[in-house]
Amino acid sequence: MTKKIDSVFPVTFNPVKHHKNYIRQILQKLPLFLVIEELQTVGDNVIDIYTGDYSVSDIERLITEKLKNEKVLAKESYLNWLAANKNYRFILLPDQSKWLLREGIDPNRYIHIHPAKFGAFHSRFKGTTLKTVCILKRIAPVGQNPMEIVLINQARRLINLSPIKNSNRFVVLERCWNELFV
Repeated sequence: MTKKIDSVFPVTFNPVKHHKNYIRQILQKLPLFLVIEELQTVGDNVIDIYTGDYSVSDIERLITEKLKNEKVLAKESYLNWLAANKNYRFILLPDQSKWLLREGIDPNRYIHIHPAKFGAFHSRFKGTTLKTVCILKRIAPVGQNPMEIVLINQARRLINLSPIKNSNRFVVLERCWNELFV
């Protein structure tokens, strides 16, 4: 699903890694095997998730409008603007969410964005935590506590992660669950 988003903007943005409402949508709409496939783009590192109300297209539009107003939307201008600040910049959107901008790998989508570490509507988790919680959301029976070790390890097996033996990880999993689904 991430690869099928056709944006008119020159923006690279992975909503499976960085957009709460998008994550919730794919969990509702896609069959489990496609959810697992989508989650492969997440990786294992720490990721930042936007939890506000703007849609993916709203974010892309607002960022490109700001760049256009600053006269740095054209590729060469954008890259020069980044180069003047160690090859990254931050932009604040009207909802006070903060976004990190870098150079994208795709020459047609040269504006790479993701939520900044500190800003409104922001959560931060390891990729493995996000993936585990997403699969738990799909497989946990309605009304059952999803933070049971058997369910957690069943979810982790589905995404090729090792089982959890230590209940210390439950705190982080539960916090991620609550921030995304409660």
